[in-house]
Amino acid sequence: MIGQQSFFKAANQSSEAAAKVSFLIAATISKRGKPLFDGEFVKDCLSIFTSVACPDQKLVVEKTSLSHQTIARRVDDLAFDIQNSVVKRRNACQFYSLVLNESTDVKFDLLEDRLCGLTDGAPAMIVKHNGFISLMLKSMPREGIKHHCIIHQELLCVKTLEMKHVMEKVVSAVNFIRSKGLNLRHIQAFLTEANFRDDNEWLNDLAFLVDITKFLADMNVKLQGKDQFVHKLYEHVQAFIQKLELIQKQLILKKAIHFTTLCTRHAETVNHEKYSALIGSLRDEVKQRFADFREHCGELKLFADLFGTDATDVPDMFQLELSELQNDSDMKKAFTEHDLLTFHNGYVPAVSYPILSKHALRFIALLSGTYCCTAFKNEKHQNKIKVTPDRWTSI
Repeated sequence: MIGQQSFFKAANQSSEAAAKVSFLIAATISKRGKPLFDGEFVKDCLSIFTSVACPDQKLVVEKTSLSHQTIARRVDDLAFDIQNSVVKRRNACQFYSLVLNESTDVKFDLLEDRLCGLTDGAPAMIVKHNGFISLMLKSMPREGIKHHCIIHQELLCVKTLEMKHVMEKVVSAVNFIRSKGLNLRHIQAFLTEANFRDDNEWLNDLAFLVDITKFLADMNVKLQGKDQFVHKLYEHVQAFIQKLELIQKQLILKKAIHFTTLCTRHAETVNHEKYSALIGSLRDEVKQRFADFREHCGELKLFADLFGTDATDVPDMFQLELSELQNDSDMKKAFTEHDLLTFHNGYVPAVSYPILSKHALRFIALLSGTYCCTAFKNEKHQNKIKVTPDRWTSI
């Protein structure tokens, strides 16, 4: 009897292991965007491996179904399970934000009364009045915080620099050098033949592009990360705008102090007025792109700096609670000792501060919107070759 129980238990464990392996492989195939037929190839590989390395596990591989029909069912089951998990979490939360990276035909029921913010990515940024965000806001019972993905916005601003004539030659040169495997002597000969070194205007444009790209890359890095609140991202944008204004003023005076590559060029050949105008266009575009955030500056400040906000400057509904909180010495100490998330979660009870607590939850829900949108986009393009500022500098 004991032997029979052990046999059936082992058989059941083997079947469970085979099913688990089947789901894990289906999930990997789906994530990598591979054809469903690859499941059969994977099974052949597993059979070869187990026959040599661990023959005792050969039965598990034989029981593992990896046909394209099975993989398709597994992917559908996984998608259904993910959707159910999202629905359960959505129903359990008080506020949530919605991130739309691109237009799809997926239907999803939304609890509009709990929706506090909307973020869309570059592919979903259609028309100002007919895009997803505009149409969604019209149906919401109350005003939500709307904004395009911050990092996508920054990338769109770069188009105002109008440096296509530089990029085309740079990309062409880099691709040619990579394909031919040229050494330094060959590269120098190639650049001489291509007349790159004799064109001062083009070389100055290249130097300018290298320098401004470094500034943009630095800001891009600051905007990335899943642990940044929206107000901190907006602070990075405001700092970048201030830097652009400073650089523009210096260029008007024919100074390129902060453009280390452009500084190496002969000053008499550099068209400072041209680059000053380009910086001005970039600054204006950044301001216009991030106008949505300026509409919520007061709300952002109230969330980020409760003790630095004057109670008379906030909307009436916040004034009494804010005055009480600002005069609580324990609250003030906790605010200085902890990060925003810990402070609002652990020290601002909804019972005592219901309005401030709800206000904080709205912005906490916006925490990862831009990060998720960008992380998804990066995952789709992680295998693409990119031309970096370091490569431009080496040319």
